[in-house]
Amino acid sequence: MEKVSLYIPCYNAERYLARCLDGALRQDHPADEIIVVDDGSTDGSLEIASRHPVRIVRHERNRGLAAARNTGVRASRCDLVAAIDADCIPRPDWLGKLLEALQTSGAAGVGGRLEELNRATIPDLWRTLHMVQHHGARMLPRTRFIWGHSTLFRKSALESVGLYQETLRTNAEDSYICRKLQAAGFALAYQPEAVVDHLRVDTLASVMDNFRRWTFYGYRLDVTLLNTIRSIGNYTVGLFPRFLLQDLRARRPDCAALTCRIIAENVMADLRCYMRDKGKRRLFDG
Repeated sequence: MEKVSLYIPCYNAERYLARCLDGALRQDHPADEIIVVDDGSTDGSLEIASRHPVRIVRHERNRGLAAARNTGVRASRCDLVAAIDADCIPRPDWLGKLLEALQTSGAAGVGGRLEELNRATIPDLWRTLHMVQHHGARMLPRTRFIWGHSTLFRKSALESVGLYQETLRTNAEDSYICRKLQAAGFALAYQPEAVVDHLRVDTLASVMDNFRRWTFYGYRLDVTLLNTIRSIGNYTVGLFPRFLLQDLRARRPDCAALTCRIIAENVMADLRCYMRDKGKRRLFDG
């Protein structure tokens, strides 16, 4: 088996980091090195990382998720580069399953499956229903997109397309790199047996903010009336009826009420963006 570097981008993740690192260190197929990229954390993340047998690379200031990923890739000593988000726990066979999938598929990158651990509150259940981060139970030797929460890439492929877009500070950096790789002729695969468990806990405010970041102007777009209409149409005609049906099937009227609120908030945010930035070319990431 080829050697693998594993990096973990980390920003103020003291709530989760120890469990993430413990899982990374207990892999059936261990990584040849583990790197924590501390992206200017102001909490106890750095101290927690220092208690584990890992290499720490630190940004003096917070530069964002894409920049942390680029630092992790550049710091990796192996041609195979795995990554896991700091709020995820990899199951013991996670890395081995990714390696098998990469080698059998011939892809340049493979992504795993995320399962939500916390579903007790309405925001966490809503995230579980509507912010799914996997493609289902079947392996896909070819797919258009893999989530950034748990991946394995050939470093040479990432470098050949210029790595991640560092203006994407909190979201959409995974979509960007997938598009860049496929445009360059590289294939991507999905392995549902490579599972990470998600430790995230949301509040009403945080789940609304996170969903907004998922869906609103993840790339540079002209802020025009047509693009605004398209975006609002996606919320009202595309997502709203589908989400509402899922809520009703789950017998969760509380989640249905939250769906109505979140969709309405996103429509209003689109309109505010148009009134403020019409005619401009901008990147939303915050």
